[in-house]
This record gives sequence, structure tokens and C-alpha cells, in this order.
Amino acid sequence: MQALDSGAQSIIIGIGGSATNDGGAGMVQALGAKLCDANGTEIGYGGGSLMSLNSIDISGLDPRLKTVPFAWPAM
Repeated sequence: MQALDSGAQSIIIGIGGSATNDGGAGMVQALGAKLCDANGTEIGYGGGSLMSLNSIDISGLDPRLKTVPFAWPAM
């Protein structure tokens, strides 16, 4: 969100190791998606919370994401 708020016109994602132990769930939550359990309640943060994940609601994603390209460096 800070990159978007700062006017970034493209975003390069370069993460690995323990920063990815939640499968990117924390990143998508920070961008406005809701990760919910079977009751529709938002789950907590961190990989352990994914045990109760039932659905993902992306309707709250920041609309600027549609106009900013993302890139992943080649390994």
C-alpha cells in the first residue's frame, strides 16, 4: 500500500524464506482482501490462521491494483 500511496507506477515483488510462510495471505490482506472462515469471520494473520481459511473476498482490494503492473524477478 505504501508503494501505491507513494505513486508507484509498477511494483517488483522479491520475497522468500520465512516471508512467504503464509503463501502471500498477509500481502493480500494488507491490500484489502478478506480471508474468512466457514462462518464468514475474518481469520487472523500468519500462516497458522490459514488452517481455518474457507473463502477469500477480493471485493475490497485497492482499485489502483488494476492499473499498476506487478513483476517477479526471475530466479
